[in-house]
Formats: sequence, structure tokens, C-alpha cells
Amino acid sequence: MNLNIPKIEKEINRLGLTHTSLAKLMNKSRTTVVTLLHKKKGGFTLKTVENFARALELDPKDLIL
Repeated sequence: MNLNIPKIEKEINRLGLTHTSLAKLMNKSRTTVVTLLHKKKGGFTLKTVENFARALELDPKDLIL
């Protein structure tokens, strides 16, 4: 499963979040979030998509390519 990373980054900026604050919302470490955002290939789990969507107040389907 591939994530729409540009959309995620746009929403992070729109909401005025930092990687640290996003990580707290996702209950993950900052390092994990940064690694996920810079991942070049797919392989994201549904749980990861749901975590990003919940933190960014989006529907998970909006984040899937």
C-alpha cells in the first residue's frame, strides 16, 4: 500500500504541526514518523494509514495512492 506523502506533508503544514507533534498524535516516536515520511517505497500497513489519518483528521482513503 502506498501513502500519498505529499498530501500528508501538505496537511502537516496546514495544521501547523511539527514532526514531533504529529508523532505524539500518532503515539509514535519522532524518528518513526520521519522514517515513514521519507520511505521511498510502499509497504505501509493499514494501521499506519489509519494512524496518519486520525492524527491529521482525514479519511484514511484520502491518504492512499
